[in-house]
Amino acid sequence: MVLGTVIYLAFWAPFFKIKEIKVSGANFVSAAEIEAAVRALGRQKFLKIIPQDTLFALSGKKIENKILTGFPALREVKVKKIPFDKIEISVKERESAAIWCRTKAEPILAPVPADFATSTAAVQKKPPPQSEQCFFIDEEGIAFRQAPEISGTLATTFYGSSAQATVLGNQAVASSTIAFAKQLKKAAREIGLEITVFLSEDQVSQDLSVLTSDGWWIYFDVNRSAKAQMNILDSLLNEEIKGKRVNLQYVDLRIANRIYYK
Repeated sequence: MVLGTVIYLAFWAPFFKIKEIKVSGANFVSAAEIEAAVRALGRQKFLKIIPQDTLFALSGKKIENKILTGFPALREVKVKKIPFDKIEISVKERESAAIWCRTKAEPILAPVPADFATSTAAVQKKPPPQSEQCFFIDEEGIAFRQAPEISGTLATTFYGSSAQATVLGNQAVASSTIAFAKQLKKAAREIGLEITVFLSEDQVSQDLSVLTSDGWWIYFDVNRSAKAQMNILDSLLNEEIKGKRVNLQYVDLRIANRIYYK
């Protein structure tokens, strides 16, 4: 009888039915949609007979997982149960660190020759790539909300062709690449160079291609110092090819202690 009473109170007693769900911390994400998702979870029945709409039956961990899965723009969820019929949910949204845009079908640029021969005309000056979809990404590179397709934005903007990256909640760019790109952008401005495009086709790639506002490409190694590589580029522009910058097509800095250009 005691066991039956406990089971009844935990799963069927109206006294413990969840009556109020309070959501705080949501700005871009709808608090009403979060509440609706939790109530829908409560209407599901365990083993098709046991309801989950009471304070004891619906676990906080299950609520957290449901919200994080259903709302990619959220990076943190905390659930607190208030006796005897209330749940408080506090959320933290992802903050934008950069923008990732999916490019149209045509390739952005031809690859640099494998032997890095500067005499081979492989890369031609091209305008910035045309995008089909853009997304805000956080510092971890997770795409979490669609972004407007605005040209000339001050935000660090990556381009790629991965269809998987257009799924909210997926990683579009490696976090280390985002950090490197920000350092690179700052170092470039210090030598009077403006970067307009970051090309990132592969989340695990150690190479980063960038397009300057002058229309020529630079190839970097994300495992080496952005500042050091930019200093090497500065020396090249002001010494070896000074006055010939207008004809420049690309500079390759990926090999340590070497520099290739055309």
